[in-house]
Amino acid sequence: MRLNDWKAQAMEYSDVDKAAQARAEAELAQKIDARRKIGRCANGAERGKGYIYHAIKGGAWTAMCGAKPGRQSAGWQSEPEPVERVNCPRCLKKLSSAGTEPT
Repeated sequence: MRLNDWKAQAMEYSDVDKAAQARAEAELAQKIDARRKIGRCANGAERGKGYIYHAIKGGAWTAMCGAKPGRQSAGWQSEPEPVERVNCPRCLKKLSSAGTEPT
């Protein structure tokens, strides 16, 4: 093969990769997970009080209800839960209005 053929083939593969990457990003943006705020994790005294699970769309930093971890927080939990775990009233309202209400 000549050099131009290699370049054309490489460009063809890069276009396919870009399209696949765009599809993956679109899927991620549509995916909704349930996550809870971890808190400061300063000591173990705050454990066992129950958790509020928020709906997070596409790995965003802000929940659908507008909640986000505080300044000294450890952030959202690292492992996403199924959307059925969402129990935040504002997130549930947003989910029902969006037509993706958890079962």
